[in-house]
Amino acid sequence: MPGEGHRPLRGLQALGPLELSKPELELWFVRHGESKNNAILNAAGGLGAVMYPLRYQQDPHITEKGVQVARANGQRLFAANARFDLVLSSAMVRTMETAYYMFVEANLIEQVHVVPYISEVPLVWKGVPIYENMPLKREEQIKILGRRHGSALLDKLDFTLVGGSSGDNEETLPPNGDMFLQWLYKQDIIHHLIAARKAGEDSEPIRIGVVTHSHLLMKEDMLHLDKRPSNADVWIAKLHVMETDTKPVLALTDLTGWFQEAVEQERERVEKHIGKTEAKAMKKKNKYEQKIEKLQAKLVKSDRDAQDFEKVAEKEASYQQKMNRKEAKYGERVEKLQEQKSKLINLSDSQAEVQRKNLASKSSDGISSES
Repeated sequence: MPGEGHRPLRGLQALGPLELSKPELELWFVRHGESKNNAILNAAGGLGAVMYPLRYQQDPHITEKGVQVARANGQRLFAANARFDLVLSSAMVRTMETAYYMFVEANLIEQVHVVPYISEVPLVWKGVPIYENMPLKREEQIKILGRRHGSALLDKLDFTLVGGSSGDNEETLPPNGDMFLQWLYKQDIIHHLIAARKAGEDSEPIRIGVVTHSHLLMKEDMLHLDKRPSNADVWIAKLHVMETDTKPVLALTDLTGWFQEAVEQERERVEKHIGKTEAKAMKKKNKYEQKIEKLQAKLVKSDRDAQDFEKVAEKEASYQQKMNRKEAKYGERVEKLQEQKSKLINLSDSQAEVQRKNLASKSSDGISSES
C-alpha cells in the first residue's frame, strides 16, 4: 500500500522508536534546472500560460539558464567540500542534464545512475494523460542527449538500474516517494556503501544526490514541501530505517534547506537596498559639507563683522545638525537592513565559509612549519 514503507516528515512522531541508519544516509534532493517548459510558463506578461498548451514539449531539455544554475550549484557544493557517494537522476532528460552539469562537471562524482519512481507528477489529469510530465522512450532520450551534448554526457549516464540503454521508461513509473525509498534500500549498491563505511574509518554520512522534480518533492510521501521549490533549490534529509518482520520502515527526517534560490534573491534585493541607502546617505552628507564649505569661503573672501561671523556660525551649526540627523536616520536604516540580510543565509554559505577558513588555516600552518 502507498505510504506503508515511508512516512512523511511531519508524521514522524507516530512511528515510535526509529533508529538513524548506521552509517548515516543523507539524501540531497535537487530540483532540475530550468527546462524549456519552465521558460515558456515564465514568459513575461502572463503570455506563457496562454501559449503553453501550444508550445510545451514532452520530456523537455534544460535551457541555457538551467545549465548555468546547475553549474553554479555544483560550484557551491565543491566549495563546501560536499563529497558524494552516489548521484541518482529521474528517467527524464532535464534531470539527467542537470545531474551531469551539477555533479559530474564539478568533479563531485564520476557517473550518474538513472533510477525509477522519481519522475514528474501528476501523469494524468481528469483521465487525460499529461504528456509533458511523461518521459520519452529511452532510445529517443539518448538521441536527444547525444545531439545536445555528444558522448561527454552520455558516457557519464548509467542506465543499468533501469534496464540498460534500451530499457523501457514505462517501468520507471509511477513517481512515488514510498516506492522510491523501498526500491533504493533494496539496491546492492547501497548495501555495498554501508558495508564499506562500517569496515573503514570514514565517519562521514553516505551522501546520495537525487535530482528530481518539484511536484514529487511536494508530495506527502516525499518531502511534503509547503511551496514549490525553485529550479536552484537543494534540500537535505536523513534516511531512517526500522527493520520489521515484513519489510523495513523508511522515513525521511531532519529536512534542511541547503540552498534556496528565494533566499539568494531576497538577499540580493536587500544588498541593493543597502547600497542605495548608503549612496543616499553619502549624497546628503556631501550636500551639507558643500554648504558648510561655501559659508567658510565667503568669510575668507570678504570683510565681515562679528555679527556676520555669528550668523554664519549659527548656519554652519544648523547644517551640521541636519547632516548628523540624516546620517543617524540612514545609519539606522542600513543597520536594520544588515540585520535582515544576516538572517538570509543558505546553509551552503556557512559550509563554504568553513571550508575556506579550513583551507586558509592549513595554508598558514604550512607556511609557519616551513619557516
